[in-house]
Amino acid sequence: MLVKKLKRKRILLNLSKLVKGKPFDAWLVGGCIRDTFLGIPSKDYDITITGNAHRFSLLLAKKLNGNQFCLDRKMGEFRIMLSRKRTIDVKSIKDISKDIQERDFTINAIALNLKDLKTLYDPVNGIRDLERKIIKPVSEMMFEKDPLRLLRMFRLASTLGFSISKEAMELAKKTVKKIDTVASERVKNELFLLFNSKKSFPSIMKMDRIGLIAALFPEVEKGKLIPQHKYRSRNLKEHSLVCYDIMEKIIDEKRYIVFEGFTSIFENFIKKQCVILKLSALLHDIGKLYTMREDSSGSVHFWMHEKKGEIRLKEYYQHRFSLSNKEVETLSLLILHHMRAHLLSRGNEITNHALYRFVKDGKDAIPGILLLSYADSISSSGGGKEVRKAEKTIRTIMNYYVTSRKVKSKKRLITGYDLIEQFGLEPGPDFKTILEAVEKAYIEGIVKNKNQALQFVKKIIVELR
Repeated sequence: MLVKKLKRKRILLNLSKLVKGKPFDAWLVGGCIRDTFLGIPSKDYDITITGNAHRFSLLLAKKLNGNQFCLDRKMGEFRIMLSRKRTIDVKSIKDISKDIQERDFTINAIALNLKDLKTLYDPVNGIRDLERKIIKPVSEMMFEKDPLRLLRMFRLASTLGFSISKEAMELAKKTVKKIDTVASERVKNELFLLFNSKKSFPSIMKMDRIGLIAALFPEVEKGKLIPQHKYRSRNLKEHSLVCYDIMEKIIDEKRYIVFEGFTSIFENFIKKQCVILKLSALLHDIGKLYTMREDSSGSVHFWMHEKKGEIRLKEYYQHRFSLSNKEVETLSLLILHHMRAHLLSRGNEITNHALYRFVKDGKDAIPGILLLSYADSISSSGGGKEVRKAEKTIRTIMNYYVTSRKVKSKKRLITGYDLIEQFGLEPGPDFKTILEAVEKAYIEGIVKNKNQALQFVKKIIVELR
């Protein structure tokens, strides 16, 4: 049945024609076979040949109208980029049996002979483990050879919905600290694939069980030393993990639909920033480790922990996970402002000035900041009055945010040139004050056209003088 499914792929038929008559063996290996068995669409094809991978990959690129480039010349690995984002990786090997023994998990250690498209080579019972939906190591040295496989194991378990064998967990626990030797770009790729999958939280907890969370996120682990007396979690580490779980449920179960009228805005943000949102849930309180203080009454405070968290993000995590400038910018805004909605909800009334400053400071990340704040509220209290109050505050902020975006999409009522020509002002600090005041008045409906804006400016100038 598996062979029949594979033979339906036109690209494999084309590859088979190209390798027939060639003086080397050629095998399809890895993820394509696994995914085909599971009924998952696959656009990545891994081929191993006992010939010259460089020459053969050039031939493939020419015949299939693709672009060839080198992945690892020393290891003899090359990639062909095809249309519709498909890729073919070609690698030189000495023997298929040796290549299989060097692979990571049994479910990835199945090979199909490309010359006859009939022969399946499955010496480690990968098909049986696919049927059982279990991830097992090919060898005891599997993690030693490439510690990135530690992360890949949990990513596969999450994306495929598979269990992990006891043997694999024990081997992982012995080598977990070697994740620090893996290039940050590779770690980021696997971690982001895991975070982007649905129901990843069980895998996160299994990672924690073997010490992988501690290795990747040191402040999250150290958070177990900070008790959370007022909250449902016993300590800060537990709170961070619960917050991740809640954030994932908000995303997967669309719990943001409680904010009627703003659903599409949250959906659009999640579509672009799902991984960053989950990462922010895990890291939002890392600054508390550096800001914990006890006052004379014995109360513990974490003043400005969000600012220290943002600094720590840029000091360590940006490089640890090779985050792009854009990713850091968004993550910084989420961490830096995650307390703003909490603070606004504590007052009897939220002023327009406070809303203006928050929306201005939070920029386009406002929907994400509010989702993080919402997850944080639920994680802290579990529900009830505090969460209902948070929901009310979020609706108020979103109303202002939507109005603000509509105003900003329109042409400005007045500009700096108007201040010079109409009022004889010289560019300086007052310019910003006046233009912001006009923008704020426009958002709030106090002024609706240019004439009203100019009259409004006259009053401001009098007050400034």
